[in-house]
Amino acid sequence: EADMRKFSYRGSMKNKKSLKYGGYATVTTIVLLTALVLINVLFNLLGWEVDLTVEKLYTPSDVTMEILDDVEDEIVIYGLYNTGTETTDVNKNVITLVNEYCDLCDNLSFETVDPLQNPMFISNYLTDSTLDNGSLIVENKTTGKFKTVSIKKLYEVTTDYEYLLQNVTGFSAENELTNAILYVTLEEVPTLY
Repeated sequence: EADMRKFSYRGSMKNKKSLKYGGYATVTTIVLLTALVLINVLFNLLGWEVDLTVEKLYTPSDVTMEILDDVEDEIVIYGLYNTGTETTDVNKNVITLVNEYCDLCDNLSFETVDPLQNPMFISNYLTDSTLDNGSLIVENKTTGKFKTVSIKKLYEVTTDYEYLLQNVTGFSAENELTNAILYVTLEEVPTLY
């Protein structure tokens, strides 16, 4: 016995409508994806960046902007990174922020130094604090005044004693970096009693 299906005009029209709207949805999706790719390429070609983090981690505050506007001396920020560690998330966050500072102030520059390959460089800046991988040195080239900022001060960390793990809970690099720039640019550092 042959399977006899009854032709339904309404069923045929439903299929055509769903095909039509599905086609529109597909074309719209392709157009939107193409537009996003083109916008991404345009931003990369022009060197534009947008800070999309919720807390605007890489956008300096108004106070920092005022301090950077007043910098007249040549300031160099040295990042101490063992070769290959610049790309870790912890170091990459700091480097992104430092580069943002340099973009905002013509008198700031940033250089990375491998302390293992250049130990004599580090010996010029040793003070009472240690300079671990990821630490920063902010130096005023005009006056020779410098300040070191340990990697331990760039992040807020809590310790989970049950599992003996350290968890990053905050990013305090802006505060530390801005204070270091202020310190090396001030002629006299106020003393608190």
